[in-house]
Amino acid sequence: MVNDDDIVEIVLSENNEQDANDCNDNRVCETQKKISFEAVLTALKTITEFIEQQPDDSLIAREDMINLQRLRRSIELSRVKSLRQESLDRFMTKLD
Repeated sequence: MVNDDDIVEIVLSENNEQDANDCNDNRVCETQKKISFEAVLTALKTITEFIEQQPDDSLIAREDMINLQRLRRSIELSRVKSLRQESLDRFMTKLD
């Protein structure tokens, strides 16, 4: 007779086999690490500082700096929106 432990073992072994088969399609099977808003904003700041240090005759155009600033503002806005949503969700769960 099959008990609970046997069922759990069978399911886990089948799941592991399926995961292994999914990764065998000549692709690298990795879980994507979630990157925080702070990490992205820090990276953009580093890129901006690098561009500002380049000589005036470098290949990096002023348009690139403007696009980086737009990107930074867009990411900051997304961060603020996510914080607002999180607070709203927390508030709604307290009401329940």
